Amino acid sequence: MLQLFLQHVSRRPEAKQPDLLQKCLKEVARVLNKMPAADRFHPSRIKEALDSFASERVETTSYGSFVQASNIAFTSLAGLQVKGMLDTPSNLDIIFQVNDHPIHQDHQDRTSKWKPDVVILPYACAFAGLPEENRDMGADDYKLISAATKPKKKLFWKDVLACIEFKRPTKKLSQCPLSYEVAPYKPTHPEYRRVEPPETGTPAIAAVDSAQTPAILPVPDAERRKWCIYDPGVKLNQLSCTTFVSSCCKLSKSIQRLQQAQGRRTFGIRQQARQD
Repeated sequence: MLQLFLQHVSRRPEAKQPDLLQKCLKEVARVLNKMPAADRFHPSRIKEALDSFASERVETTSYGSFVQASNIAFTSLAGLQVKGMLDTPSNLDIIFQVNDHPIHQDHQDRTSKWKPDVVILPYACAFAGLPEENRDMGADDYKLISAATKPKKKLFWKDVLACIEFKRPTKKLSQCPLSYEVAPYKPTHPEYRRVEPPETGTPAIAAVDSAQTPAILPVPDAERRKWCIYDPGVKLNQLSCTTFVSSCCKLSKSIQRLQQAQGRRTFGIRQQARQD
């Protein structure tokens, strides 16, 4: 998945670049393996924050360390250049921010009450939530201190770019390694789900809207008659739709037979009861 995301933001998103992920990981590892320094945003501080995150046993108290590690990582990797990747800097200056507040907002005649643990949003939007007496705080102090605590003012959904929810494991997390090495990249393959072939005489699928072009999935010819791709992010092709509808028809028939058998059994029990 990361390989696919990186390709979309590369200089040649339409071309296959199987070594792109490997090149990016090597550059990131080179930054993370730098010798420790006193700079608050030095990459070595990422390990310190992650070790603090791993040592926490209470979920809510671990949010701050995670946010600090993430914001230091953003700053450390901001000027990183990888061959083949876009090097145009973004003016969003996105950061991680502890939230753990319900964000109330009306939408489609309903009020949202979701309470994300941590959010990603532009620094300017997060800084706007500071009280007036703290507006003299610098950006570095905010990213390491204020962003790692609950905001004084509640955030708005229109500013949130992404949400992060935590599920803390019961066992203690391991500490960060002293150095990082990049393992060889092994490409993954799409998953297939076995389905039965369509029955003869299955009703034809309704015509697809002319404005929509169904994606044709690269399923091998030898597998087309017995497999269909399983990917919720990709539209099913006509073969997969036919197979899916056929499976639904079979399931419906099986349920009807089960109901009929259950009905006959119930009727027989009632007749026997009357005779007794």
